[in-house]
Amino acid sequence: MSIINDDSDPNRRQRGSIFRQVAADVALEKRPEFDLAGEQDLKIQTDETWRLLVETNTGPLGPDMYVRAGGVVRIEISDHGQPIICPMSQPHMIQRLAERIQFVYTKTIKGVEIKEPSKPPRDLATNLLVTPNPPLPILSRVVPVPIFCRDGHLHTPVIVRPAESSIAR
Repeated sequence: MSIINDDSDPNRRQRGSIFRQVAADVALEKRPEFDLAGEQDLKIQTDETWRLLVETNTGPLGPDMYVRAGGVVRIEISDHGQPIICPMSQPHMIQRLAERIQFVYTKTIKGVEIKEPSKPPRDLATNLLVTPNPPLPILSRVVPVPIFCRDGHLHTPVIVRPAESSIAR
């Protein structure tokens, strides 16, 4: 038995973060703003944040956040270049929120409104993860080969068909 070390491939680490990098590049240019000073009700904050997350749920293969078995999941690329389904944890959700939404806290000093950047609230990240029936596309599987969908279309590699809730790679 031998262990194969794939460190000779300089692109190996880059493949694992392709979804985050592409989404981050787009998101930093056009992140919607969420003012935490405006609303303190966690339910209203959660609803508004879901709206913003759905609006910015993009990656190189389409959406990169899904619902699977009642929980929020994300698609990552393995070290071998294959898409894998990973559960979304609180740290991952906080990272995704910081990447997709510009959180600010507006305060008034001597009659002048000042917007200060803020971190995504942990309570909000937790509440997003436990939201029943989150408004994300449902993902049933990732398939390694093209397949025919119920509607007769050929589901070809590297596309997402939300109606079929599968990713072909």
